[in-house]
Amino acid sequence: MNYDVLVSVSFRYNIGSVLRTVESFLMDAEWIHPIRRLEYAVCYKLARLGDTISRKLVSSNTAIERLHEYLAENEETLVQMHPDVLISLNIHPDHVLS
Repeated sequence: MNYDVLVSVSFRYNIGSVLRTVESFLMDAEWIHPIRRLEYAVCYKLARLGDTISRKLVSSNTAIERLHEYLAENEETLVQMHPDVLISLNIHPDHVLS
């Protein structure tokens, strides 16, 4: 997971070319769960990645299903999910998810 270090360091030191390269990598990294990639997009302000992933999940009507899948795989709850990830999936605080 070298991309973890690369994205963190390039974000911290504002190295745009590396951020764009990591963003492109993450866009193509189908083996990384889309919700995890959305977390990267939110945390490191990778707009192109965030837009692409959220649009794909919302348009295919799989956003809630994939979110629940991700939470179960990682033993997390909705409370632990970054609020901006939920908003990017059109899931707002007043929604009830079962």
